[in-house]
Amino acid sequence: MWELSLFNNVKEITMKKRVMVFAVSLSVVLSTSLTYGLTYNKYKKEIEFGKKNADLLTAYEDIKNNFYKTIDNETLCEYMVKGVLDACDEDFCVFNTSNMIDENRVNEDSSVSRSGFTVDKNRHDEIVVTEVKPKSRADEMGLKTNDIITMIDGETIAEKGGYYEAIRKLMGKDGTTVKLHIRRDNEELDIDFVRYNVYPDSEKSFYSELMDDDVLYIHFLYFNDSLIDNFKTALNENEYKSIVIDLRNNHGGEVEYATQIFDYFVGDGNKAVAKYERGGKEKVFKTSTDGKELDCNVVVLVNENTISAGELLAAFFKDTGRGKIIGEKTYGKGIFQNTAILDCMLTYTYTAGYLYVNDMPNNDEIGVYPDIEIRMDESKMLTPGDTQLKKAIEILS
Repeated sequence: MWELSLFNNVKEITMKKRVMVFAVSLSVVLSTSLTYGLTYNKYKKEIEFGKKNADLLTAYEDIKNNFYKTIDNETLCEYMVKGVLDACDEDFCVFNTSNMIDENRVNEDSSVSRSGFTVDKNRHDEIVVTEVKPKSRADEMGLKTNDIITMIDGETIAEKGGYYEAIRKLMGKDGTTVKLHIRRDNEELDIDFVRYNVYPDSEKSFYSELMDDDVLYIHFLYFNDSLIDNFKTALNENEYKSIVIDLRNNHGGEVEYATQIFDYFVGDGNKAVAKYERGGKEKVFKTSTDGKELDCNVVVLVNENTISAGELLAAFFKDTGRGKIIGEKTYGKGIFQNTAILDCMLTYTYTAGYLYVNDMPNNDEIGVYPDIEIRMDESKMLTPGDTQLKKAIEILS
């Protein structure tokens, strides 16, 4: 009996231990599963990205760990984002670092762009002249494509603080001079670069003039936050009977402002729609009736460099018949972009969807066709040879 009792006690203790071990094991499993679940939910995007892009992560780890030089994470981030945008294979998808923005600002600055040349950085961090337009000021001063600018005002690029600091020295007041030391093949030479940044009226961001027969001419290059005030001022300060809106070489901008300009000429019932291709979300901009609609004839001038919001405004006039369109078929950009900013303050822009005016089909890669086609070299804008403007004034007169 004693042996049987001892056996039963041992058996009971063993069972309790087994239950305890099982409970502990189950607790560990459940705890691990819960932790994994929480971790997975927290990093779901990262985990799924890793599954879908295993080759990219393999290459990333291999290059980062075995490349003979150290690559910092910010640089890796820049080029990976740039690679994604390059895969979009579209000119409007771009990646901008602060340095890229500085370089664009220099190339677009009037003292550089009006002089007819552009610059870029080569692999040695030197300033290379990437383009010199024939018969431009830069051409006349002796600059040539592929020239290497090694010194500015007697200082090397390194002494100027590096490439991005140095190129800023190319900008300045009209008529001032900067001394450039150039390396051209095996030749060294100096060029006195005289800055030139006077824009003709046709290249000013906003320009208005009261012409013969009380025709108010209004030309602008951008749809931005200053446009509406400038447009309103031009209307208020002139006694006009008709209007020419010149959208030639218009670079586009915000859809909202294009709709607000058209609102001066119509009441409600017209709309511009920015439709996101993924998810079907829409942004709608509508005209309204406020009793201030202008009762005058309108002609709109366009050319092949009328783009984006400029085309949208032309499409408004085309669709409603509110004004005549004269010139050449527009560029054909019926899409819009989103710009986002990363934690490291880098920005990138990508195409998000299509633009529509009223019930018109989208005009991407098609453009807006004029009612009266007149081909003309854009260099003749606002000169005696401006046949497009002459036709507009003839119609309005």
